[in-house]
Amino acid sequence: MQTTIKIHEVKEGLIIDEDLFAQTQQPIVMKGTVLTQQHIDVLIAFNIETIKVRTSTAKQPDQPSNVQVEAEQISSEKKVKLSADLEVYRLYKKAINDMAQEFKKWNAGIAPDVPNVRMIMLPLLTYIEEQQVALNFSVNEQTKHYMVDHSVAVGVIAFSIARKLGLDQGQAIQVGVAGTLMDCGMVKIPQRILAKPTRLTDQEMKEIKKHPVYSYQFIKDTPLLRPAIKEAILQHHERLDGSGYPRMIKGNDMSLYARILSVADVFHAQISKRVYREKFPTYVVLEQLADEKTKYDYQVIQALYDVVGVFSIHDQVQLSNGFVGSVVYVNIEEPFRPMIQGSDERMLDLRTERSLYVERLL
Repeated sequence: MQTTIKIHEVKEGLIIDEDLFAQTQQPIVMKGTVLTQQHIDVLIAFNIETIKVRTSTAKQPDQPSNVQVEAEQISSEKKVKLSADLEVYRLYKKAINDMAQEFKKWNAGIAPDVPNVRMIMLPLLTYIEEQQVALNFSVNEQTKHYMVDHSVAVGVIAFSIARKLGLDQGQAIQVGVAGTLMDCGMVKIPQRILAKPTRLTDQEMKEIKKHPVYSYQFIKDTPLLRPAIKEAILQHHERLDGSGYPRMIKGNDMSLYARILSVADVFHAQISKRVYREKFPTYVVLEQLADEKTKYDYQVIQALYDVVGVFSIHDQVQLSNGFVGSVVYVNIEEPFRPMIQGSDERMLDLRTERSLYVERLL
């Protein structure tokens, strides 16, 4: 029998009775899992509020339940992958907790400790690369923690894009650290502006647009970041068409490092819940980025596709209306609007069904 319980009621030994997603392509915990404290920590880290569980707890090894027997039949490869995913979530949570302490220092007027930020991010970045773990980001639903979550996520996304583009590990780590630091100047923006739930005035927007300069001023004297990386922090809100800030540079005047940071920044910002709006679905944001080639480097966007994952034939997906089916065709010009076939043989072409979109991969 199945029952729904709140996260504070969850105990070790309970058997989860649903695949759990947290703005991720793959489940963070799979149906049939016998929960351990590590699983519980992951659920808490990803702000899961309720879960469905079997009403009986796991039996002892000499009396295995059907669910335990089923779980034992999961392939070794999948078990290894799940273990790697859980470790990423643990490292991700630790990085967020550690960066929260750094933000407190910055808010108190202490300049960023760049070596410490690097030490915080390095275990997460290197593990993701060594294990080739997919980037399944949880979006922090508690908007008061947005800046901390955003700094860690942008660091990871920027690092991963850099590696996909062929940058060596040293360069990519510098880009990842820059992504984590690029909004440190936000601490100089009045909190009343950052927390405002309605549209900002022109004067308030002018204040917001100063933060890349503040961030650059904070880190410009550190010897641990290359000059080009420091410049990228200053440029991370510039756009190729000259519509960005603070200097409205365009084209080749915007470095590759800055182009990476700008895409990582806007992607995570759009898939995150903010005080003034709800989050947007991942594949909707990717589609929007693809439509803005004048602002963003398309090679960087394509690298982001590889990081997040695009559709392949036979992928199982769920659409925004709940329809579940298999990808049967992907148009290269609109890769996020595939043709889907349901189990009832019904076909949906998202190129013509513009009101629908892919909610997630299954």
